Amino acid sequence: MDLRNIEKYYINLDYEELKSKKSKASMEIYAMCKEIKLKHETFVDRLEKTLLILENHMPLFKSICNHTDVPEAIITYVNYYRINIYKPNRITEKIKQELIWTLILTLLNFCARDDVQYFLETCIITNSLADNDLYNKKYKELFSHQTIEIILLEDSDLYAQELLTPPISYKINVTSIWSEDIATAKNLAASLDRNIVLINTLDFYETMIVMPYIEIFKIPLCNLNFNEEHHIVNMIKPICSKKRPVPANPIYNYMFYDGTWQKPVQNTYWLHNNTTILRASATKDDMSRCFISAIKGFKIWSELSTESRMQILSKFAFLLEYISKSELSEIVLKWIKFPHWYKNSLQPQSGRSLVIRTRKPKGVITLIEKREADLFRKLTQSLIIGNSVVVICTAKSCNIIEYCDLFLSSGIPPGVINMLTCEGIKPLNKCYDALDLNEIYYQFTVGKQIATMI
Repeated sequence: MDLRNIEKYYINLDYEELKSKKSKASMEIYAMCKEIKLKHETFVDRLEKTLLILENHMPLFKSICNHTDVPEAIITYVNYYRINIYKPNRITEKIKQELIWTLILTLLNFCARDDVQYFLETCIITNSLADNDLYNKKYKELFSHQTIEIILLEDSDLYAQELLTPPISYKINVTSIWSEDIATAKNLAASLDRNIVLINTLDFYETMIVMPYIEIFKIPLCNLNFNEEHHIVNMIKPICSKKRPVPANPIYNYMFYDGTWQKPVQNTYWLHNNTTILRASATKDDMSRCFISAIKGFKIWSELSTESRMQILSKFAFLLEYISKSELSEIVLKWIKFPHWYKNSLQPQSGRSLVIRTRKPKGVITLIEKREADLFRKLTQSLIIGNSVVVICTAKSCNIIEYCDLFLSSGIPPGVINMLTCEGIKPLNKCYDALDLNEIYYQFTVGKQIATMI
């Protein structure tokens, strides 16, 4: 075909007509939304209504979406949630809302058009129990909190993972791998520290991937311009108390992070129980330094195998027994077996893709407990999974000062267990109080999804 024929076909393409058709279809969808009156219906009824409208107006939605497969993908997602929304045991209204938010945010993520988004929100969210400020003012603004990178995989790439972009805290980290060698691509996908890995695709709607906005950002979002350090530092809010006279010959207790004892940056202390003991009073500077230590510790600790972590924590349990802390030693020995009790759920999807869903350590966990037994139970649960921990010690919570040297003696890397001290803090929002094994595992981990086009 010569250049003149190409120009002729190009000129004959009627973009204005196509634009006009899309504009007309958009007006029809907005008009349809005005007729949708849903208020007291259950979430299941809303999802069924959404499916019915989509199926009855499929040509309309196909004509306006960026890809004709998008409306069918919406139906697949909605139908899956309609069937499974009540399957979890002891489902509460809060969990239902979170499931609905997960669905709608996943759909809005790959439905870029305002009209289709408005239709989905009208059917699923508007005037429902999930229609509140947390959704409207917080979660809807999270779409910018994700990163996507593409890897064109060659044999040599397996030996150059250090060149890949490190995952960014408090963002959804997505990587797309392209390769003819599926087995090698899967091995690389399994090793990557990412929330989502796509193999030979960039289209979420083809995969039944769920966008984990709610799981990752299920915290009080006081400021959306946050990162992980910002969140943890602002989560710990010391309570100021009246100054008391300093004893003549005080004994100083410092904080512990980065594998060593640390003096407070601003030389601030508080008097412990009217004794001669002055304990470090953490400021935001101390918290930031402690957090940096915990992140470094997490990177080292999470890369160790579960067996290696078990060996190190077993030695820690032995040292606890040696200093006559038998109860704490038994707690550690019991919970280091935790990974063997929980099985990752590998869930293949039928159709054009295979989706594997697993869990990975959450990162930095913050703990504060009144009882040592509770603290060591949660500490061990968190550590054996691969997290690092910041323990907050106050006048009313238990203190781990006597154990910090044992952490190093047992071979726990610096930064894995850290301690901040202050006289009092406002209650933490997350207490990690799950009792069911599945729920315990979930509270200390985040999801990882690997989708392979087949």
